[in-house]
Amino acid sequence: MTQASSPTVPAPNGFFDVAWSILRLALPVTATRAGLLIMITIDTVMVGRAGTTELAHFAVAFPPQSVGFVVIIVLLSAGAVLAGQERGAGRPEQCGHIWRIALIVGASMGVLIGTLFQLGGWLLSVLGQVVEGGGKALAIWGLSMPGIAIYGATAMFLEVLGRPLPGLFIVILGNGVNAVLCWVLVYGEWGAPAMGGLGAVIATGIVRWLMAAAIVSYALTMKDAQHWGVFGPLGSIRAGAGRLLRLGLPLSAASLIEISAFFAFATFAGWLGTMSLAAYQIALNIMSTIYMAAIGISIATSVHVSIAAGRARGDEIARAGWAGAAVLTVVMAVATILFVALSSSIFTLYTADPALIAILSALATLIAAIFFVDGLQMVLLSATRAVADVTVPAIIFLVAFGTIAIPLGYALGPGGGAAAFMEGDPITLGVGGILIAALISLTIASTLLALRFAWLSRRAR
Repeated sequence: MTQASSPTVPAPNGFFDVAWSILRLALPVTATRAGLLIMITIDTVMVGRAGTTELAHFAVAFPPQSVGFVVIIVLLSAGAVLAGQERGAGRPEQCGHIWRIALIVGASMGVLIGTLFQLGGWLLSVLGQVVEGGGKALAIWGLSMPGIAIYGATAMFLEVLGRPLPGLFIVILGNGVNAVLCWVLVYGEWGAPAMGGLGAVIATGIVRWLMAAAIVSYALTMKDAQHWGVFGPLGSIRAGAGRLLRLGLPLSAASLIEISAFFAFATFAGWLGTMSLAAYQIALNIMSTIYMAAIGISIATSVHVSIAAGRARGDEIARAGWAGAAVLTVVMAVATILFVALSSSIFTLYTADPALIAILSALATLIAAIFFVDGLQMVLLSATRAVADVTVPAIIFLVAFGTIAIPLGYALGPGGGAAAFMEGDPITLGVGGILIAALISLTIASTLLALRFAWLSRRAR
């Protein structure tokens, strides 16, 4: 057997060994993704203290920026899948080749989205937002899109190699630099002009490019960079990019469908009134925070499944996928128990309004129920993606979130469906109906993805 065809990564022995390996990788990966979220939280807090108008300028530009960010990162996750498969197949030099293709695709997509964001004022007006400062903020966000694409592609490449710590270390340093730059540019310290929300966007944009430069420098100076194909001829860029896009674009479309459903839920909550929107936003923030753990586990699961797929071992594919689901189950069980026990204290961190706390307390069990299915669908989506199966999962998301979630959310929320078969105050029932729609759609997606992964892993044996 030639060296090129022999696997470079020994297979973990046993289900619990795989689960432990997934958990070890998931911890720093989760911390890295949480670090990116913390960076935005720092921006929001500092801008909020600069004034309500400044916060509005920042906030109105953030949702489109988030969509662009998600599209880029999900698209580039296809590169991590392909690199994992090559690693498992015993072709380590191809990992770096795929990474360099991902850099080109990611930077190009970043430029494309960033150029679109230069029309920020027009985009926001189309969305019904007429905040002039928001258009300027969105245009500045656009300048950092290639930078975050380069950082994301490289961080995922290193995670495939089992080296998540450089990405984590860089995002920790990035948060420190971002906090200082925000303080200077938002409030006008050290002789700088006070720029409010625009200052925060500029600060984070600068940090994104610094993070990109730092992580690429690390990849280029690794002692075994040659072994992993960091250098060398690229060959046909068009063929490599086409391979990545065929895998990544359906995944990006699926993510957009899910995001659209939750944007629709927020709109429905707003139709129910200010109190309902506040309750929904707090519930969503709590669920999004817990979801960070699911993202880390899903990425670690994807790495393990893609390596097994590179070996063409159906038994290892199944073991890695279900081990990831098991790790997710345990982590979400702990999160659910802690949340239920501490929910009253958690709600008071968000609001001092006793009426709003009462609504959230009534919804606590429902919020906790969403933790598991939300995380499970993400892990199972990553497992199916890791064996290059993307079309069927995209259809599943279209059915679960596009066809079921949005109309059901309207029917149970502002449509009054929940109030028709449940007792309680209208606000709690309205928000509860929207959350029930989320729970049902996520459960459908998780179930269908589990069936799909089971079929794929059996077929590979």
